Amino acid sequence: MTEREIRTPHLDNVKFLRHYRHINVETAHVHELLERLRVLREATPEALLATISDDVWHKAQVLPVLWHLVAQRQVGTDLRHALTMHSHLWSVASRGRDT
Repeated sequence: MTEREIRTPHLDNVKFLRHYRHINVETAHVHELLERLRVLREATPEALLATISDDVWHKAQVLPVLWHLVAQRQVGTDLRHALTMHSHLWSVASRGRDT
């Protein structure tokens, strides 16, 4: 493989998500995010967090939990595209384990 084939958004996403893979998360936040996404079926991180709270501090607490769920493949996304607050997310429970 060449440097061009390795240096992709997928690699950047994996590097980003590895920091969230093993963090301690509040079970209540996990259940809240998974339930909201299950009901919505698909959302962006921005839209999902907007359904959880208007409080920016609460959103700041929940966002690392969301990235943890993506890293744990409990929330699906297309890792071939850069992860942003506008990335397409889906409920793995509703759709199957595609990423």
